[in-house]
Amino acid sequence: MKKKPVNEGHDHAAAEPATTVRLHAAEVIDAQRTALQEHLGAAVKGDDPEGVHDMRVASRRLRAALEFFSPWLEDGEGDRLERDLRALTRALGKTRELDVLRLKLSELTPRTTPAGALALEHLDVRLARKRRKARSQMLRHFAKVDLDRVDLRLRRVAATLTRPARVEVRSTRTGRDPWPHGDASRVSVMPPPEANGALGSHVAAEGDQRASSAADERALLQPLGEVSVTEVVRVVAPRLVESVRDAVRVDLDEGKDGIAPAAAIHAARIAAKKLRYSLEIVAPYLVGSGQDVLRTLKKLQDGLGRFHDDAVLDDTLRAAAEHAESRERKLLATEFWRIRSVRRRVLLREERRVLDRLRTLDGEDFAGEVSRALAATVEPRQPVEATISP
Repeated sequence: MKKKPVNEGHDHAAAEPATTVRLHAAEVIDAQRTALQEHLGAAVKGDDPEGVHDMRVASRRLRAALEFFSPWLEDGEGDRLERDLRALTRALGKTRELDVLRLKLSELTPRTTPAGALALEHLDVRLARKRRKARSQMLRHFAKVDLDRVDLRLRRVAATLTRPARVEVRSTRTGRDPWPHGDASRVSVMPPPEANGALGSHVAAEGDQRASSAADERALLQPLGEVSVTEVVRVVAPRLVESVRDAVRVDLDEGKDGIAPAAAIHAARIAAKKLRYSLEIVAPYLVGSGQDVLRTLKKLQDGLGRFHDDAVLDDTLRAAAEHAESRERKLLATEFWRIRSVRRRVLLREERRVLDRLRTLDGEDFAGEVSRALAATVEPRQPVEATISP
């Protein structure tokens, strides 16, 4: 039985969540650092394809955490770690893609003709060569990134976050914007009682004041190292809700073949993945429908992921057929075209299912559901108000 990755989701009954954002940041970063190390052995050994997958997921969750908690990290430290982790994610990506492709081929083989099975075996041999090359490149990247150094720096970041914060008001109108995408929402922010009124009773932003409000929000958060996580949820809620819109309101206009462009579904998959990782960070604080939101998002991401894998298989079969034709291997090319034709009907059904799911979530106001779940997290204080643009 496959072992569940460290900190995949959260065990809400096991322990009370951290009370301050710095302690929670330390917990999240250290948990994913541990996951990265635990799956390193399997990724290097290469026997279990899931080792590469789990290590890649841990690297993505770490990147999401570093972005989310960037106002509480030392200047530049999050950027430096993110660069190394991004390189690691990319190095793992090619090997993972080839692992999935070969698994898909192995599932096709028993269901095709003997001639088709021979064609798939021929393709698998080529993919195995590509995987060996990708794996060699992956291991070279491991050495280049210096995983021991990354692990030490992540340990240091987590340890620093557990110490009392130094209250320091820094300019937020220059330098890196930790939340660069802005929002299309209205938000009311109530500073925690620890602020003793130093930053005023509240910061309100709406309409044309959106740009200055983003700076005000960061000005609120950055000096308050011991601010509660629920207050952070209040401030980032509009950005998260707008991310839901990116995931479910992609451009689904039908193309000339009666289907949406693949790029639109790919954009939805990436947006759903990033949103899920961000929401998982605040998962211990979500109550009631908040957990339902996470489950819905996971199902959406899984469906989009399956479609993506099938689309990559479709492209691979097409390329294999064209390659065989260029070598004047007509029988081999014919088998690849035939297998692709059968699989493409499945792919189109899967695409329609994914599109229907996205339209349903949009029609059922999934963005509003996420907004209400986040609002419940910060009650009984003034709830988050988020107006999603049409």
